Amino acid sequence: MSEDFRTNQQSTTIIKRIVVRDIVVNPSDYLEMSDEDFDKLFSKKEVNGYVGLFSDAVNQDSFKRKLKMAPRNTIIGLDISQTSKSLNLYYPLFSSHLSIPVKPGEDVWVISAGLFNDFSPSSDPFKPSDTAVTNKDRKSAMGSDELCSGYWLSRIVEPVYVDNLNYTHADRSKSTQYVEQQVPRADLASLPMPIFPNGSITSEDGKLPDPSTSPLDENLDYDVIYKRSSANPKTSREPVPEFTKRPGDTLLQGSNNTLICLGEDRPSVEGKNTSAVYSDEQELPRKSSLAGTIDIVAGRSLKNDEGIIKINEDHMSEVVNTRDEKEKESRTWAQGPNGPLVKEPEGDPSFADDLSRIYISMKTKVDENFNMSDIGTPEIDFGATLSDGTPAIAIKTDDIRIMARNSMKILVEGGGEITMSPGGNIYFKPGDDGKIFLGGGPDEVAGEAAYADLVTYPTGPAGTALTGPQCLVTKIPGTNTSSKIKVKL
Repeated sequence: MSEDFRTNQQSTTIIKRIVVRDIVVNPSDYLEMSDEDFDKLFSKKEVNGYVGLFSDAVNQDSFKRKLKMAPRNTIIGLDISQTSKSLNLYYPLFSSHLSIPVKPGEDVWVISAGLFNDFSPSSDPFKPSDTAVTNKDRKSAMGSDELCSGYWLSRIVEPVYVDNLNYTHADRSKSTQYVEQQVPRADLASLPMPIFPNGSITSEDGKLPDPSTSPLDENLDYDVIYKRSSANPKTSREPVPEFTKRPGDTLLQGSNNTLICLGEDRPSVEGKNTSAVYSDEQELPRKSSLAGTIDIVAGRSLKNDEGIIKINEDHMSEVVNTRDEKEKESRTWAQGPNGPLVKEPEGDPSFADDLSRIYISMKTKVDENFNMSDIGTPEIDFGATLSDGTPAIAIKTDDIRIMARNSMKILVEGGGEITMSPGGNIYFKPGDDGKIFLGGGPDEVAGEAAYADLVTYPTGPAGTALTGPQCLVTKIPGTNTSSKIKVKL
């Protein structure tokens, strides 16, 4: 690569704001698409039929060729800095090892340095006359072909009353309607639905946007993108809570209420505005907590109420927008009968209600945090008890399935174990000084007053089977009792 080439590439690198028209979810969707279907997909508002976006067949063929070579998660975008609003392709900046969400109609940052196939042979071996494949139908790049117009980085972060994990309509931040909403109101019913404006608009019904403040024109607005984009049917619109992370946390969130937080122990705390504040509330950083925690959770600010998934109204409020979709209420001025609808503890961990969680911690009060203290737990001999906080992993959801293709073993080091063998047998093995207790919990074991031997065998031949109120057992040769197995009376 020459010095001139590097200089030229650097000089043309500009960060731009792009409106997403569509997304290449799978390149195969476009490989065999007919010209008619392609025109319908990338068309303007329907007047009499449809109006294509391309000025001529050459531009359309060129775009189709680039589209057939585009990798997954490529954006088909509209450069809103241009008057023509032509379609361009923008590859993901990061490799496929890391793919972040984006949806049609959202705004993204792009680096506008394009990618050209400048490293093909100097003489083009492709000769249309020598092959049945025409120039417009080929699916690979040749010399001097433009592959994309730039690389997209991420969705653009908007003000708090607009930004949304599930879907962000950037032009709400420009809407004069949102300004006019911020007046005292008696109740929530008087607050208009969230809207999808095309730039800055007034509250007057039917008034067109000011062209000088509108990123898209009236023939290709956000409503067209919403209805025509092939990627939209592959997305879901739903309320998704925000998460207040601590400054030292590493956070990974999806569009549909999934989260991985690499932080510290953070159980639910009653009577506080948010659990992001440490329980000791000291003024300076803590010297050492030794409570590093990985929290993997799906379904925050929700709860399962007798089989029906509902919003946890203490953590989040939902609202229906003008597209008849439910979304999280983000407007900080929204008021309900009980105060602001945007809750301070929005998205905070709720060990009682959050739908599914895997909690991995260096130190946590696992039984207390998950409301299991009444089960009873013996002391652990390394200077602490579970009530003081120990390394722990907790899994909580409605239904758990653990499957092994060969065998499974559950054990406590130096204690008992349960083994499921490939042959279908299940083995319960207590420790050297341990017993198997049926029908109760560890809190009742101390004096064993509530327990008795599982069965006392009568004198008789080996192999005699006895049916009792608890179970069916077979006599072990040479014994009359089963001292290792106790049953609750």
